Amino acid sequence: MRCIKTISVDECWAVVEKYHAENQPYNLLYRKDNCFVLPRQMQSSEMVAERVHGAGWIEECGVFNVANKTQAKNLTAEFLYLDLKSLSVEV
Repeated sequence: MRCIKTISVDECWAVVEKYHAENQPYNLLYRKDNCFVLPRQMQSSEMVAERVHGAGWIEECGVFNVANKTQAKNLTAEFLYLDLKSLSVEV
């Protein structure tokens, strides 16, 4: 996914305000000295793979929960790549 790393509060708010003005959905991950802004598809977008409808910042940052052992065994890098790609948007 596309990720914009901001290093100041002002820089982060500038990105957030721009996305609000453009009606561009995004998720945020705040860390000690940085904020990561992840522009994304709308939840209801047909572009988003059904498997990740309802995904949020945690999945976009690489944490995936699975419902059972079979799903866990079937996960591959390609599978996760395609899911994240479906959530991503170029801005």
